Amino acid sequence: MDSALGKKVLIVGASRSGLAAALLLRDLGREVVLSDRKPREELPGLADAERAGAVFLPGPQDGAQLAGVDLVVKSPGVPVEAPLVAEAHRRGIPVWSELELAYAVLPHPFTAITGTNGKTTTTALVGHMFAVAGRPARVLGNIGTAVTSVAGSLAPGEELVVEASSFQLEDVHEFRPAAGVLLNLTPDHLDRHGTMEHYLACKTRMFARQGPDDWAVINAADAEDA
Repeated sequence: MDSALGKKVLIVGASRSGLAAALLLRDLGREVVLSDRKPREELPGLADAERAGAVFLPGPQDGAQLAGVDLVVKSPGVPVEAPLVAEAHRRGIPVWSELELAYAVLPHPFTAITGTNGKTTTTALVGHMFAVAGRPARVLGNIGTAVTSVAGSLAPGEELVVEASSFQLEDVHEFRPAAGVLLNLTPDHLDRHGTMEHYLACKTRMFARQGPDDWAVINAADAEDA
């Protein structure tokens, strides 16, 4: 999927995941623009991205920032209704999460864990289980380490155990974890998702492209999961 990245990528949100994505994309030779409404002094790590060749656009976000852009990578904290993101959709520019970018670039098996409650604990536990079983793995994602930040440091046999939030999953398209886990679903983030139906739809995007050789683990005792 490397060709799907295009030549110029706009990253909306210069947060931890956005900055990690910027460094990865620069390593891949892409032109990278970082857009954030915060001033640079409130964005730790921005200097590293700029030294790598990324261009930072502060202040108001408008359609002019999409000039020549082939792909938008959206940070989890940026809602789909944000004007810059909505304009990208209107123009037909693909919008990805950092998780989708990681899947497109990293040729490693993913185990993804989501749910309203218990994601972090379960992700850490699964990572420990991999270690005890002698299977090299990195524990990444919402637990604290951006998935794209490990690009270039992974051994060929390593697997990725990822805590995936609904904010990341709402912008996946080809993402296909070898194992996907949905722990539970209770009302949360409805200020962002609007309805429980949309919240569930974001979570279950994790399973949309799985095949017969993949694993989907769902809590059958949870009425929303069922």
